[in-house]
Amino acid sequence: MSYKLCVNVNSDPFCLVVSEKQDLRNILDLTSHRVRSGCRGLGACGLCKIKIIEGEATPISDAERIHLSESELQEGIRLACQTHCRSDMTIEIINGAAKSQWHSLPLEYWYHENETMHYSLNNGYGVAIDLGTTNISIALFSYRTKSVITIRTAHNPQSRFGSDVISRIDAALESHENAKALERLAVEAIRDGLLDISVREGIALEHVKRLIVVGNTAMSSLLCNRNQPLLNDPSQWENPIEVTLPRYDGWINEWSIAPDASVEVMKPIAGFIGSDLRSGIIATDLRSQEAPSLLIDVGTNTEIALCIDGQIWTTSTSGGPAFEGMGISHGMPAMEGAIYQATFNPKRQEWHFDTIEGKTATGICGSGLVTLIALLMEHTILKTNGNFSKGIYQWKLPLEESELWITKNDIDMIQRAKAAIASGVQSLCNRATIAPSQIKTLFLGGAFGSFIDIEKAKAIGVIPSVENVQLVGNCALSGAIKMLQRDGTCDEVGDIGDFLHIINLSNTSNFDDLFLNNLYLKPMDAL
Repeated sequence: MSYKLCVNVNSDPFCLVVSEKQDLRNILDLTSHRVRSGCRGLGACGLCKIKIIEGEATPISDAERIHLSESELQEGIRLACQTHCRSDMTIEIINGAAKSQWHSLPLEYWYHENETMHYSLNNGYGVAIDLGTTNISIALFSYRTKSVITIRTAHNPQSRFGSDVISRIDAALESHENAKALERLAVEAIRDGLLDISVREGIALEHVKRLIVVGNTAMSSLLCNRNQPLLNDPSQWENPIEVTLPRYDGWINEWSIAPDASVEVMKPIAGFIGSDLRSGIIATDLRSQEAPSLLIDVGTNTEIALCIDGQIWTTSTSGGPAFEGMGISHGMPAMEGAIYQATFNPKRQEWHFDTIEGKTATGICGSGLVTLIALLMEHTILKTNGNFSKGIYQWKLPLEESELWITKNDIDMIQRAKAAIASGVQSLCNRATIAPSQIKTLFLGGAFGSFIDIEKAKAIGVIPSVENVQLVGNCALSGAIKMLQRDGTCDEVGDIGDFLHIINLSNTSNFDDLFLNNLYLKPMDAL
């Protein structure tokens, strides 16, 4: 059963719809207003104090009677990790955690499949890291319980050198100082994320026995500070590029993990196709699909794989940061306050907007923008060429509490991003001699794919009109989690070289024509 949970936080209270199965600590961990904790929510530390203002909760536990005084219990003070909703509730955080750039993700954010353990460890922890252009995500896996304990994510601080991979590679090539600074930003960010997990979950990092990093080729190259010049050489784009290090002793010491821990940076597929796509192929088990299947991992750098009879055609395209809310007038990542969904009632002429965590709308994330564009198309406010009707150049969202707009430039950004993806899909289909309409299953990955309205995305041509669409969240991270559970190096586990066809879109003769055609806001053509 679900209930409404309202949290009083200074002048900005917010409400969530929560399950009775979730304790309040885990619920608050998914927001930017966490409670202090040091025992993984086991009730052993007594730090996660909240106060029930209104509503009914589960009975007081033995752990609460140990850590809370009788007067505190009478005042409605409880331990968040021991408390579940039994009605709509209003609470106040008594012992809040310090603000952190790292925040938790729901475990369903990664693509879950029952995985049979093939790894010899039966204790300690493994860590999977997706080093993305925009965000870094870290998952902690327990070899004892054979389960993921937590997932953390934060903004990639390398963005100070540019929001896209080209800007960062150019910066690294300008000077050794820049290259070292980019390396240090990534290493220190991972260190901080591991420390956040250690403190929050009450886990000693010295028990981390294995760590795997996946990412696009540029991010892996910048992390290891190796072979950045090759990424600016078009003749190398279809070749494997060595971006790993022979030893990782310095990282092991800085991250305070086990001295004998196995650390692996998974090798990329090619200069412009990273290990994150290889990891996504493992996560979705793409090669075992019986019918033609497509994987699109949407991000600043969007990677695409088409599988037919075990053979994989793959490419990468600049989806651009628009789908992650960057470069948009009122855009933002998929975080609290972001509009991610919308509906319109034509009879009442009423709009309704859903925001992440139910907070006051402060911006629009990529999935929200796609939905809004599709709705504006449906109701003739927007034309298929991306122009507004009636000569206007921007559209104001009818919100009482916020001043948010969608501009012509915002529409253009989405048009270019979706045209790049659609042209990549069609180019792979052309090489494999099938039409997009023959694709039976689409795996849609990335934070963008966690919130997207599938039908709206089909309507404006962001994704092909495939009947079976599976939202797989951060499939790069989930693939790395799978590899933590298997013997052999991640490169051995993820070896697909004999079945791979790498397509460089810059060498595709009709790419420009495909791109121009796909700029229109319409379903993807089966060319």
